[in-house]
Amino acid sequence: MEFANTISAQVKMDPEPLSFATSSAHKVEEANLVLPFPVKQVRIELHEVQSAELEEIVRNKAEQAWEAVHTPVIVEDTALRFFAWRQMPGPFIKYFIANLGLLGLVDSLAPSKDWRAEAITGVGYADGTAVHYFEGRVLGQIVLPQGKGMFGWDAIFRPNGSGRTYAEMAKEEKASRSMRTLALRKLAEFLAQPSSAGRKAASNS
Repeated sequence: MEFANTISAQVKMDPEPLSFATSSAHKVEEANLVLPFPVKQVRIELHEVQSAELEEIVRNKAEQAWEAVHTPVIVEDTALRFFAWRQMPGPFIKYFIANLGLLGLVDSLAPSKDWRAEAITGVGYADGTAVHYFEGRVLGQIVLPQGKGMFGWDAIFRPNGSGRTYAEMAKEEKASRSMRTLALRKLAEFLAQPSSAGRKAASNS
């Protein structure tokens, strides 16, 4: 990707891939499509605080991840906000899906006749000195489940400007349109700064 080539010329990362604390291989795969440096999956049990604020959840997870691995590490979490429900489901979307299913969730929204939604990803980077937070947002519409890629709520979210849900897109197309990509690009830009590289090197010494 042109973005990756531009940033990779600026970022001098360690040969060792950056750790990504997540149970989802799918998220790691998407990160490796977007970032100009490699990331590796680290499986850690992280307690998720119950909060409607995505940033609070991500920062807390990043702190836990650092305490577990003591090396620069990233974490992430997502939220899906329905305009009709103000800030909800937000970070609680996984619980809504677990209890209602995707079709049940769409049916619950139907009485409002307002299908507008916003997908949000928060990425946290812990380097031993601080937790840095980056966020990406994409506006779209909630639709009936469509597509074979049944990761999370991909099948019911159609980003504005596209005729397909995330579940209907090829991996490369989804990566080019996703809120996760926007957040990860901000992370890459941060790590391209000389001061960031210095903190990373110090944390590994």
